[in-house]
Formats: sequence, structure tokens, C-alpha cells
Amino acid sequence: MSIRDGNHGALKNGYFINKAPYGYKNAKIVEGKKKRGTLEIVPEKAKYIKEGFERVATGIESAESVLISLKKKGLKMSKSNFLRALRKVVYAGKISVPEYKKEPARIVEGKHQGIIDYSTFVKVQNILDSKLGME
Repeated sequence: MSIRDGNHGALKNGYFINKAPYGYKNAKIVEGKKKRGTLEIVPEKAKYIKEGFERVATGIESAESVLISLKKKGLKMSKSNFLRALRKVVYAGKISVPEYKKEPARIVEGKHQGIIDYSTFVKVQNILDSKLGME
């Protein structure tokens, strides 16, 4: 089995194998003799992600105005990174599994706790997608 096969298998099973996104830190789950990658919430950073998603999900404020407000409260993140963060399903406790060999791309339940719920994530995606369509 190749490393790519192993990584793909880990993702399919809900493990996180990359550098932790803002609001999380890398952690390990011990299963038998194996240590598997997962994420642990960092509350003092996760609060910005949670508030950002919740405010953008209302559709009242733009992502940019939410970011400006969060920066005043202490968030240290660029506009491009904030917009990228709003697209990451990992914040909803899910793992994005890319297409591999003959298997299609899909989203699976992660072994980590989400900072937001999946319905909030979907609302934000719909809002961001509709904004892109208007430009």
C-alpha cells in the first residue's frame, strides 16, 4: 500500500492528516497500536471562526465587513484566508475526501468536533455562491 493510499483511507475514515486550520490544533487518537490524526478545538481562536460563520450566514453582513469587525476583536487573519476558511467543511466536523483513483470526491463525518453546525456551513456556502454570481 502506498502513502497516498494510506492517506486517502485515513481521510475516508474521518481522520485529519494535514496542518490544523485556524481555530484547531492537531491531535492524535490512539486506536489499538495506531495513532491517528484528528483536531482539537482551540476555544480562544475558534470563537472568531464561529462568530464569522454565524454572522455571514445571516446574509445581512458581507464577509469583508464581518472580518473587519472580528479583526478589531483580535482575529489575526487576512481577507483571502478568511474567505478560504468560510469554504472549509472541516469547521462543520466533516472531512473533504478528494477524488482518488476511481472513487469520487465526497464529504464524510470527521473524528473531530465541529466549531459550527453543518446547516450554518451550507447557508454560508449558498450566500458566498450567490455573491459570486452577482459579480
